[in-house]
Amino acid sequence: MKTEKLAFVEIIGLQKDKTTILDFLHEKGILHLHSADKSNYKDLLKRDQTIELNEQISSTLLELKWLKEKLQPFSKKEKEHSFTNRELQLVLKEAKLVKNELRERIEQLSTRLEEVTSKITRAKEQKELLSKIPFKLERGDFFPRHTSKNAILLISKKNTVKSEESSPTTKKNRKTSKHTATRSKEKHLQKALKDIVRTIPHSLKETPTHAILAVPLEYETQVLKKLKVAGHHIVTLDPLTEKDNATQIRIIEKHIKELCEEEQELIEDLQRQAEKHADHIDQLFYELTVFHERYEASNQLHRTKHTFVLEGYVSERELKQIEKLHKVATVSIISRPAKTGPSKLKNNRYTQHFEFITKMFGYPPYRGIDPTIFVSIFLPLFFGFMFSDVGYGILLLFVSLLLLVKATPRKKIVYDSGFVLLICSLSTILFGIFFGSFFGNLFGFSPLLFDPFKNAKTVLITALVLGLLHLNVGILLSILSNLEKKDYRAIITGNLSIVFLELGVALLFLESTALGILALLMSGILFIANTGIMGLMDITGFIGTWFSYARLLALSLATGGIALGINIMAEQLNHIALLGPILFILLLIFGHLFNFAMNVLGSSIHSVRLHYIEFFSQFYEGGGTPFTPYTTKKTKDTL
Repeated sequence: MKTEKLAFVEIIGLQKDKTTILDFLHEKGILHLHSADKSNYKDLLKRDQTIELNEQISSTLLELKWLKEKLQPFSKKEKEHSFTNRELQLVLKEAKLVKNELRERIEQLSTRLEEVTSKITRAKEQKELLSKIPFKLERGDFFPRHTSKNAILLISKKNTVKSEESSPTTKKNRKTSKHTATRSKEKHLQKALKDIVRTIPHSLKETPTHAILAVPLEYETQVLKKLKVAGHHIVTLDPLTEKDNATQIRIIEKHIKELCEEEQELIEDLQRQAEKHADHIDQLFYELTVFHERYEASNQLHRTKHTFVLEGYVSERELKQIEKLHKVATVSIISRPAKTGPSKLKNNRYTQHFEFITKMFGYPPYRGIDPTIFVSIFLPLFFGFMFSDVGYGILLLFVSLLLLVKATPRKKIVYDSGFVLLICSLSTILFGIFFGSFFGNLFGFSPLLFDPFKNAKTVLITALVLGLLHLNVGILLSILSNLEKKDYRAIITGNLSIVFLELGVALLFLESTALGILALLMSGILFIANTGIMGLMDITGFIGTWFSYARLLALSLATGGIALGINIMAEQLNHIALLGPILFILLLIFGHLFNFAMNVLGSSIHSVRLHYIEFFSQFYEGGGTPFTPYTTKKTKDTL
């Protein structure tokens, strides 16, 4: 349950062996480098400096990263990359050649593709706007001469001023005829423009729902501001180049077709470039990343003229791997148990997939309690209890398998999420069998244990019992943590006060009245001893925390209730002549998909919340520093 025990090591070596030692440690990937700023030698020895060379590597990496990002959307290749141990200068020279060869070409293609895509989007918007104008629009309506110097605005007359919308007068007007409302909107537009139409040349053409306004470009900002304040929706139209809007639409459609053809040619060209160069760029990027990390590590060293010192943390079980340095270089290795340090989580093949949930809350401190194993047990349990439907569980199973198949080694979070959902789907199916729910009551599935709608009280009691078990695990972990820190006062006044409270209530239920009252008195005394008379408020706080687990019942009934409602409505639609069966099937499909999506989200959020708020608050501290090994792992990278 605790984070892994580490050893603090000091490696003293010769300057001539520095590269060999760093390469060895980088290849092993088991050492967390200690910051040079916190080193015991910072006031005694000089810092090793390789800043200039590392800046050159960083600059080249940025150039390669730019190429990678530009080519990434056009390549689906997956390649495994490894360090080739070539000389740094050779890799830098090769990277420079690739950069010089491709940079200009890729930049031209990418820039032009962005321009073409933007033009296509703009042209489609203009086509859509022109097609919505409810009257014939002619170029002569907008100053036949110097048309390109005018701003043409399409104004929706459906909106009105916000202050007017909320006024009693407006609310009354909503009950009047459509004719009166339309006339009011026309007057409102005229009012918004009255301060400017007298002083500037303009052209205005109106219908009951829209208006087209053309004004000289120098007045565009002023007009837009006036109209927006008035609450109108305004869209700027490009100047007409044809005689009317119908002809303009045909020209735009032709232009869109030409742009799409050019866009496809650009994409194919970029795909060819990616197919030819992507793997090479990625390999160079990987090798330079390794060099960059090694030189960064070199900057953490302290040195004399002939020696250097490297400090770091390593797992005690991997300390023997560090000692193998003696076989490749002349070194002195000093190790001792670490008193503080980074947190390295230690979980088995099952529980490690739940680590990301713990990490999102915060790393445990060094040698602190890692709650991941309990998250891996209770989170699927709570999720299944709330979702509790065989059909939805099967759907979730397919979703989780899809995530597992699609996840790449670089996207560990996707794989872990898929694994967690897989376990949750199995729990959902199991509780669906217990509660007799298969897309609600669609298949008349009989419950193995009980029906939540007929035995809601039983489900609530079960939920609260699970909640009490969950909280007591947290209290037990808190006791263990306080014992480790020798904080006996926290155990007596904090942990035992809750234990006596639970014990007292349990004894009262078992009709051991005297013992129950005695336990409750002890609990009250300990609460007061902890934080004074206000400590008694902690009793209601604990009860409130416990009752939070009633959400297990609420979500379970919500899932089943909505499914039941969908089935009832679908059955009613099935009686409609001709279209009935089609509507029946459509409502079942989309209704259950909606219920599935909403309750997957709800069950996930509330399962995590019960851990973060109710469970972790009993014992978990967080605030630890993650163990970051000095290495670059071989991965499959997709350009």
